[in-house]
Amino acid sequence: MEQLDDNHHCPWRERAEALSRRIDEQNARIEQLERMIFGKRSEKMPSVKKELMPSSDFDEVRETRAKRRSERAELLEVKHEHLVKESSRHCPKCGSHHLKKVGEGKVTTLIDYVPAHLERHVHVQETLACPCGEYVVPAESPIKPVEGGHYDPALMAHVVTAKCVDSIPLYRMEKQFKRAGLTLSRSTLCNLFH
Repeated sequence: MEQLDDNHHCPWRERAEALSRRIDEQNARIEQLERMIFGKRSEKMPSVKKELMPSSDFDEVRETRAKRRSERAELLEVKHEHLVKESSRHCPKCGSHHLKKVGEGKVTTLIDYVPAHLERHVHVQETLACPCGEYVVPAESPIKPVEGGHYDPALMAHVVTAKCVDSIPLYRMEKQFKRAGLTLSRSTLCNLFH
């Protein structure tokens, strides 16, 4: 059999060398991942997610999480103080009742959903009359978007926003208002919308 010289093109040898390089790369990658997963925690190695995820994706995830945190910070905050019960305000070791406050206390944050609610605003307009009987003056009435209408501009704005922005059909809004305690027909909702 003829021996091939080094200058001669040999496709199977090139392919074998390429596969050998690929195997070496994969073995190095496996060793790196095993070190990350099973290695000592004191070794300051990046997380597996960070290593496996392209850096641009990781930055996007970090930005999204930061945005969510800032949105949570914009929520209305209601503080509730929970005091230690009177029965627990003594030391079981020495019996002392002179306990001192430690720091600001343990903080637990819970995000609550307060469903939208409807309110009936009753406007009573004072009416004054002159004793002579010639002059009667009522207080100004609240501004109504539609003369003779019974619905506040905020309710009308909600109907328009729910229909146009949230794509909620009028028949669903009718059900939502009914659950909230107000019977509004679809035709009334349509009039409020237009």
